Amino acid sequence: MSISSLLFLCVFFPLILLFYYCPILNVLKNNGRISPVFLTSLRNIILLAAGLGMYALAQPLYIPLLILSLLLNYFSVRLMTRFRLRVLGTVVIIADVLVLFFFKYIGLAFLKAAPSYGFPVGLSFFTFREISYVIDSMNTDDDKQKENRGFINTALYITCFITIYAGPLGSYNKEIGQISSRETDPGIIYTGLLRIVIGILKKVLIADSLMQFVNLCFAANSLSVVAAWVASVFYTLELYFDFSGYTDIAIGIGNVFGFKFSENFDLPYTAVSICDFWKRWHISLTKWFTEYIYFPLGGSRVRTHKRHIFNLFVVWLCTGIWHGSGMNYIIWAMIYFLFQTIEKYTGLESKLKKLHLGHFYTLMLVNLNWVIFRCETMNQAIRFIGNMFGYSASGFMDRASMEAARHYLLPFILGILFASGLPQKLHGRFVSSTLYRNTVRIALILLFAVSVTMMISRGYTAPLYGSF
Repeated sequence: MSISSLLFLCVFFPLILLFYYCPILNVLKNNGRISPVFLTSLRNIILLAAGLGMYALAQPLYIPLLILSLLLNYFSVRLMTRFRLRVLGTVVIIADVLVLFFFKYIGLAFLKAAPSYGFPVGLSFFTFREISYVIDSMNTDDDKQKENRGFINTALYITCFITIYAGPLGSYNKEIGQISSRETDPGIIYTGLLRIVIGILKKVLIADSLMQFVNLCFAANSLSVVAAWVASVFYTLELYFDFSGYTDIAIGIGNVFGFKFSENFDLPYTAVSICDFWKRWHISLTKWFTEYIYFPLGGSRVRTHKRHIFNLFVVWLCTGIWHGSGMNYIIWAMIYFLFQTIEKYTGLESKLKKLHLGHFYTLMLVNLNWVIFRCETMNQAIRFIGNMFGYSASGFMDRASMEAARHYLLPFILGILFASGLPQKLHGRFVSSTLYRNTVRIALILLFAVSVTMMISRGYTAPLYGSF
């Protein structure tokens, strides 16, 4: 069950809030009957139970996998730290990777033959959290940190319903502190609720609207040149607003419960190079690979350029494998590896900046690469990109596609505006005005009502990154 679904937002979220902020608990805390530490532990149990319950309802077949994986990692780390058996930590990490590899590759044929079983929700994300837990435990001697590493806290870090479906990712060392001790106040809760509303608007009004045209075009055998380009740009916007909207919802829910999760996006489509783009897109994943793969390999502080290029290659290969089993994901990742390497070693980024072409070059490459990412096979991707450049296209422009695209003109314009960061800049300029703030609040309430109506009429649309 996704946190962006109506069932969660209208039923489960209010119920969890009711138990989490139970007035009796606050009265007992204020009277000194229970300590703040005990209250936080009790609330962690509530969140853990809610997460496991939601996972069991969504995928009862895989709840044993989640629990067994959690127990294996937790008790292995306990043995590892107690007896200083670092080799045990390595074995557990290999086991985690093998489980992920099995479901993404070996088990894929079985899952396609029996689609009712589905793919384990959030497997890639909770596997990376387990690996972070093991590695950080191997490398931590801080006694204070060790005090926070009880079973409930660790289980909540790995299986938290807020982040298990599509992130954001966060290292164990950075998140365990706020899991063991955190405070909430009305200001943080209000900010969180506002972030949830904004996330829903981004996903429903922009991403889900553009998705309808995108799905039609990518399912077609042949398109006109203009239709192929429009569909590719629509998908570029759809993916961003779907994923960033979901992340806003996750961060907002985290705020309501006192958590401060990592930001995942920083206006990526304003980037002026591929290196710049990946500092702005899926930031938490980039940081994870940097911390747990790139740096241990030596990062950029190696003796030769060849070794540095090899380190980049390994990171990008892992990035492609993490996203999926198709060859298109590997090629998608290798294209980014190639251009990032070229930028680092030829000065391409600075040359493009001087010519004011960096933004155009980045958007063109990212847009074309998202086509490869979206297609199910490389043959489909080659055919689609061929249509974009006139090869085997059904003409330069067709009236039917353009008439269909006109229905999505409003979400397209909104997507372009918000991806550019212009509304955010204007908000920063006028936010001190009371009239402006009240107008924005009213607009958000009205748009939220429209979004809920659209969610009811369209039905549930799963987040795009929930399948990874």
